Amino acid sequence: MRWSTGSAAPSPRRGSTWPNGRGEFLDTYRTLTRAVWDAFAPLWHQADALLGREVERVGVASVTGALDTVINDLGAPVRYADGCLHLPHPCPQHATGPGRRRFVLVPLVSGFGACTYSAEDPDLIWVGYPLPGLGRLAHRSTEPHPPPAQDRLDLVLGPVRAALLRHARRRPSVSEAASLAHITVSTATYHCDRLAGSGLLRRLRHGREIRLCLTDDGAALLDLLA
Repeated sequence: MRWSTGSAAPSPRRGSTWPNGRGEFLDTYRTLTRAVWDAFAPLWHQADALLGREVERVGVASVTGALDTVINDLGAPVRYADGCLHLPHPCPQHATGPGRRRFVLVPLVSGFGACTYSAEDPDLIWVGYPLPGLGRLAHRSTEPHPPPAQDRLDLVLGPVRAALLRHARRRPSVSEAASLAHITVSTATYHCDRLAGSGLLRRLRHGREIRLCLTDDGAALLDLLA
């Protein structure tokens, strides 16, 4: 996928004529673009704080070895498993050759479900994903900035998954973990599946119950960040 800014419109040459009504058209166009910017400018300015949080979240995950969890929680059509990045469509032949490429994350302030990626560049793969918190920001008018995260584990995993990982030290059932985290059982099941898929949590059978248990990686992440 390649993006182009397009060609610049040619400048009028000396002696050329513009269509009639050009002044009215340009005035209307200027008014329209100003109205669009006035409507979206507050969201763009408030998104600066979210972008700062996202840079910190990804940075902490990078240095603590938890970047796979971040990738699998982007809301983008890519996933990371078994040491490989899985894309929903086949890559071009020239993009599947040997060698290491940079992986670039691009948070998008352009829609709550905007997702895209490209593997065409021989030097890198980039993934664009919705900026976390953008939806809440767009529907909130009283708070100009998002509330700060509680700690580094929340920054990496999010508050719900961080809470489930902390409670997993006690080896609770899914229903017990849901009660401790103040969420529904179905929500807890979903997040536990994602944590298990990232290698931070596993399920153990205890009699007739299934208990949640930390993996070595999950315990190490807790010790490092919690």
